[in-house]
Amino acid sequence: MGAFRGLAAWVVVVGVVFLVQGWLSDGALVFGDDDGLVEYESVETSELMMDAEFGHFLDRKLLQVTGSDRSNTTIRKLVVRGDRRDPTNGFKKYRDGYDVKSSHYWASVVYTGVYGFAIGVAWLLLGALITLLACFRCCCCRRKMPYAPRNRAYFWIPRILAFLLSLFAIGVIITMFIRNRQLHTQAFNIRDSIATSANDATGAVRNVTTTLTTVETLVTKYNIQGLNSGIIGSTVASLNNQSDTITNKVNTNIRTLNRLINGIEIALIVMLSITLFLVAMGMLAALMGWRTVYFLIILLGWLITALTWLLFGLFFAVNNVTTDTCQAFTEYLQAPANTTLDELLPCVDLATAASASNVVKQGVNNIVLQANNALTQIEQVSASLGRPTTLPPVCDPIGAAPDFNFTTCPNGTVLIGGVPQVVAPYVCPSNPVTTACLAQGRFVNSTQEATIKDLSIAGNDLVAIIPTVNALTNCSFVYDTFSKIVNERCPPARKALRNLWISLLLLSIALTLLTVSWIFANHRNKKPHLIHDQEYSPTGTTARVK
Repeated sequence: MGAFRGLAAWVVVVGVVFLVQGWLSDGALVFGDDDGLVEYESVETSELMMDAEFGHFLDRKLLQVTGSDRSNTTIRKLVVRGDRRDPTNGFKKYRDGYDVKSSHYWASVVYTGVYGFAIGVAWLLLGALITLLACFRCCCCRRKMPYAPRNRAYFWIPRILAFLLSLFAIGVIITMFIRNRQLHTQAFNIRDSIATSANDATGAVRNVTTTLTTVETLVTKYNIQGLNSGIIGSTVASLNNQSDTITNKVNTNIRTLNRLINGIEIALIVMLSITLFLVAMGMLAALMGWRTVYFLIILLGWLITALTWLLFGLFFAVNNVTTDTCQAFTEYLQAPANTTLDELLPCVDLATAASASNVVKQGVNNIVLQANNALTQIEQVSASLGRPTTLPPVCDPIGAAPDFNFTTCPNGTVLIGGVPQVVAPYVCPSNPVTTACLAQGRFVNSTQEATIKDLSIAGNDLVAIIPTVNALTNCSFVYDTFSKIVNERCPPARKALRNLWISLLLLSIALTLLTVSWIFANHRNKKPHLIHDQEYSPTGTTARVK
């Protein structure tokens, strides 16, 4: 029966914790006045808008950095927050947008957790003051107080209160273990999305450079305009440098994220484990009346309480950083160019990507031109041999300069990769061309056939990498990654962080009340004190001690 009651108590406590967290999560919990922190609207409650260009749902149209101070820069900072104070700039409102490289941004966002920091520091100072007063009283003003008779409620009320608060604190701690793991999972999901995008981008660059190197080997001897070794070589070198830059920058960011994510998880596990042990010992000491142990528990509990308040302020600030980041990703999807997010997941430099695009597309144009010339010559020679024929023109999938738009091949044309099959009926297996071959209308020698095959392979390879080159030019790898993060990763990550800082708030409040109840319980565990040679009896009359 006792075990059943204990289990029921645990279920009730944990259920209450989840209900309180759910209420706080769904409610509009806002700290500060109009000049303080402003809560973002959630995706569920905000008015969704459709961006016509990208077809992407946006939960809010954000402000851009404007003004004369930004007129001479090409970097567009995102998520302007005018409601935060910057303690490093005379507590003026921060106007400089989302920029992870700015110390002013970090100062302003960390300052949003000032409530937790202030309470934590005040709690430490109060504890130090109480400790000094207790030491002063113990050393200088020690005196024995008379014992007055008390009923059992006097002793058991603080113990029962400490017991109930301990159950609530244990429920919150268990919940926080779960929330911590959820946050760890969501953080690694975001990290993996960034790493995957970087790998896709560098893989695309390697695909393009490998293809260009192969094409260079095939067509250099034919001196095709736009595909000489100097142009292709410089383009390949630039792309490789860009790939190395992306890899190094993303790897650095990934290592930082790994240390941060793992550090947060380990620190919380250690803190929660110590807190759980301390609360359990405090609950046992309150019931057993262990005064000596209680002093140490109260001291450690005071320090842990201050730490939880500080962590609450820190995670509240981290929650705002996460919200800023998700909002910045959303705004990036509206205009993905020259933003401060380039430091997190950079694109291939636009000049390098545009150069590669021009090399590829002009190369396709010139190879198609050479292939059409070869087919025209075959038609002319065949006609001169009394075998007039009409061959399908080679399709040029690239539009005219300077746009070079990718187009669909019309009916009646042949793809560049199919030119060898068109020429095959006119190829003579012998070299040089024999009279028998000419009688059959086969006048293309093996050297000419090899040239046509080289051009066909090179042109087909270049056409195949055009979508990849376009993706590098448009930075669609990064765009798709941020789109995935906004739609799939941000909502659960923000929810996990919100649940964690709410849990920290509840734990801080519980430990604050619990520490006070420990003090009262310990104080009322005192034994009767003597006055000279007399003591008070439970009946209220004095009796002399023998």
